[in-house]
Amino acid sequence: MRVFFALFGALALAGCQSALFADGRGASDKRAAEAGFARQTLRAGSFDLLSYARLAPGAEELAVYIESDGRAWINRTTRSSDPTPIEPLVLRLAASDRAAGSVAYLGRACQFLEPDALRRCSDRYWTSARFAEEVVASADAAISALKTQARAQKIRLVGYSGGGTLAMLVAARRSDVAEIVTVVAPLDHAAWTRALEVSPLAGSLNPASYLAPLSRIRQRHFVGGRDTVVPPALAQNFVRRLAAGADARVLPVDGYSHTCCWDEDWPRHLAAAKVP
Repeated sequence: MRVFFALFGALALAGCQSALFADGRGASDKRAAEAGFARQTLRAGSFDLLSYARLAPGAEELAVYIESDGRAWINRTTRSSDPTPIEPLVLRLAASDRAAGSVAYLGRACQFLEPDALRRCSDRYWTSARFAEEVVASADAAISALKTQARAQKIRLVGYSGGGTLAMLVAARRSDVAEIVTVVAPLDHAAWTRALEVSPLAGSLNPASYLAPLSRIRQRHFVGGRDTVVPPALAQNFVRRLAAGADARVLPVDGYSHTCCWDEDWPRHLAAAKVP
């Protein structure tokens, strides 16, 4: 009987998750359409990545917003069955960005997939290996494809939470990134997992291993004064390790947490990031 109820509970949880993720996909499609973004799926390396884009071909700059880790875990010990984000917060940030001529949103590995495709995507790519070499290479290839479509000359990478970590890793291997903007991102995930006393991200690349190339790129890192998921001090510690003279700043926002309230006045925050 206990086995039956355990199985029933697992199936019920899976069903609830499926409904939630379907809602997440629908919310993202709706928000993208309202903002004038076109949807496409980019085959990039080992993964199919969802992108929404509002392109002005020939504009000098393309801003690429990289999604967070999404719904990677249900709780501290239970992995999610689907990492698709439920709330389109990153897409809302992208939609409100009018500072760049062209703007694109890029989903992460294994997100926004249909059930059959999701079953072929290992859950290590949204847990311990969320920043594996093949994940970074895939995002890099997708960004190159978007840049070609936009006929842009330079890239501004914007990443929220784990998307900021991925933005840093992609930027470290490119020569066309003019600026990196991160929001509540674990810039050194080894320091982050130690601070939270959780398992390290084995199999993941770490931006802290690429300080030299990153020191050559302008960086602005937003942190929330009330963020308990990614403590603000971690960003300060990372920036201090960059090379002397690096154009990198941490921008604290009092009263903001990890999720609140970044999309409420994003253009104002972007303007602050532009200040020398």
